[in-house]
Amino acid sequence: MIQLKNKQVKFGKVHLHVNKSADPQHDQFVPKGNKYVDHDKMLETLAHAIEADKPVLLIGETGTGKTSAVRYLAQETGNAFRRLNLNGATTVDEFVGKILIDEKGTYWTDGILVDAMRNGHWLLIDEINAGLPEILFVLQSLLDDDKYIVLSDKKDREIVRPHPNFRLFATCNPSDNYSGTKEMNKALLSRFPIVLEIGFPTPDKELDVMKSKFKSVNEDLASRMIDMANDLRNGYKEHKMDFCFSTRELINWYEMQEFTGGDVKLAAKYTILGKCNKTDKEVIEQHVQTRFKAIEKEYDGDLKVGTVIRAEANIVPYSTKDTVPAGSVLRVIKSPWDRGGNIGMTVMMKLERPGAHDPSKISLPKKPDIVFKLDDLSGRIRIEEATATL
Repeated sequence: MIQLKNKQVKFGKVHLHVNKSADPQHDQFVPKGNKYVDHDKMLETLAHAIEADKPVLLIGETGTGKTSAVRYLAQETGNAFRRLNLNGATTVDEFVGKILIDEKGTYWTDGILVDAMRNGHWLLIDEINAGLPEILFVLQSLLDDDKYIVLSDKKDREIVRPHPNFRLFATCNPSDNYSGTKEMNKALLSRFPIVLEIGFPTPDKELDVMKSKFKSVNEDLASRMIDMANDLRNGYKEHKMDFCFSTRELINWYEMQEFTGGDVKLAAKYTILGKCNKTDKEVIEQHVQTRFKAIEKEYDGDLKVGTVIRAEANIVPYSTKDTVPAGSVLRVIKSPWDRGGNIGMTVMMKLERPGAHDPSKISLPKKPDIVFKLDDLSGRIRIEEATATL
């Protein structure tokens, strides 16, 4: 995305006007603070649809960024973003509007669709293939070439035409993988001039997504999480699993492992395993167990002088309140193992290369030689290489 001087933003080769509305009701719906990592030129294609006033249907697994892409475009162009999830129980009254009664008599109140049409908001309809037939019938009328709906429950049968800034988007998950959804009605599907099939990002792009969500990321750990997710996605595509490992799940998992002090297994238990059936749970547990095997008090002399390790999570040294950030490389310069030591004794290491860190939150040790209590390192370090004794 490129900002231009004449109140426009550019996505690829498409220029979009920035809405500078001074209406407080409009501003409350304009998204703020969102980041988005584009893939497959999704933003440029959506920008073209917006510029040409073409409704768009986005099809893809949960957590692939369908809603996030539209929300981000609304934010960058200053447009109000509204969202409605069709859960199978959403009624026409909620969608279009209804008649209410008070002490003065009856009156009409607009539903979210009509309100968005009148005020020029962007409306995204989630899970459109879970909608009731009467709601989809209203949409068919709006998506016709003449673009209007009739409020048949109002006495005057008002005809509502959309504001020039109104835009319509819809999303759906593949119907064969989700209960409660059904195949899109072909008549409705044909009325969407642009249909985007959204897949998962490439591993490099998915790593960029994770970087955009956190101030600092242990790239080695995040990459191994992404590799595991992709292997499990293959099982899902082959119908060997019911659980779909989305990018959203990856972000939640990584965030939780920061809270658990780098305990990847415990983080998976809190964020993933509770969403799985018994078979999928066993498969994922096995993947986590083999891919993220912690070193838990089984050093077997590996921490002799000269051993190089990598910090798998932020480590607070026993001798200082400063923090060694995840990804840091350290070399053992003094160790009780060279004198037949045991667990619970201390080892001295030298910080050779600090990992990525947020300087505002992490203060690196001021002394080059850092003392660790070995129990404090349990499950937090990985042997990087074993070198000859210095």
